[in-house]
Amino acid sequence: MHGVEWEQWKDIPADELLNTLRKSYGFKAIGQASYADALWAQEGCGLYLFHDKEWQPWYLGKVASRSFLERISGHMDTHVHKGGGHTGWFNTFHQRWSEYLGQEDEVAKCSYLACAGLMILRMPTGKKAEIARAEKYLMHVLSPKLNRKTQITKRSKFAPLLEHGSSASCELITSF
Repeated sequence: MHGVEWEQWKDIPADELLNTLRKSYGFKAIGQASYADALWAQEGCGLYLFHDKEWQPWYLGKVASRSFLERISGHMDTHVHKGGGHTGWFNTFHQRWSEYLGQEDEVAKCSYLACAGLMILRMPTGKKAEIARAEKYLMHVLSPKLNRKTQITKRSKFAPLLEHGSSASCELITSF
């Protein structure tokens, strides 16, 4: 798990973001994260990205009011309650990974712990609208495999983001 402060990534053009981060940080599987990584990760707001070893994006999400640790661990919640159902309300990443690769729950969990990396992209706190715009814009540009509705249409409230093109930085996108 890696984390990047806003000042370090805000000016990188969106279509160059993953290549730039890949050169600077390399790959580290989620399963290699330490307790110290998890404690550090809970601070702040912004975006998080699950990616593969080649830095192809799997899933992009945002944290605007919860901690990163709480939100990210919720994606991987596979516990079973009475009645045998999985009740992790926010386990989107786990569910979509499992469906996309056709893997059973336990196989999926072992698979992404070894094969998926996690990048935390911090943003200024208290700016929920800007975080949402950055998330939508990066979803459109990066088109992560497990996100749904990643493309911005002309009828979307995010349509003005299209005026900037895929080489705009997130700072430009969040400032309008």
